[in-house]
Amino acid sequence: MAKAKFTRNDIRRHLNRGAARIEEQIIIRLRYLAEATIAVARQTNSYMDQTGNLRSSIGYLILKNGRVIDESFEQVKEGAEGTAAGRKHAKQVASEYPLGYVLVVVAGMHYGAILEANGVDVLSSAEMYAKSKTPEMLKKLKQSVASMR
Repeated sequence: MAKAKFTRNDIRRHLNRGAARIEEQIIIRLRYLAEATIAVARQTNSYMDQTGNLRSSIGYLILKNGRVIDESFEQVKEGAEGTAAGRKHAKQVASEYPLGYVLVVVAGMHYGAILEANGVDVLSSAEMYAKSKTPEMLKKLKQSVASMR
């Protein structure tokens, strides 16, 4: 019987490297989807942006098992209050998803929901964009992972 030329640690290292490459692909794709989605939301011209707070509150968090691994909240005009509100709201939403990879996209100012309820597009078109692009993103992720073999 031939003796193996590798150890259990060799197998473990190989599997860990593969898992790290898969995680990297997941994060790249989530980041791309998130950036495109918030670009759609920030570019909407359906409301007057007087202070910049509402647009500044639009952003995202990417999480892995409840831990933030990437985020983007960009201040527009004097919208520092909006940026802080966006981050806070995103972290509240994120706390409801402690496991797996999660993308949270929010408009954190409280009046964003009121505007949406009155037919103003704050995040609606961005949500539709994300929903339409997610199947394609997942397909590309699966192809990328399959090609790693």
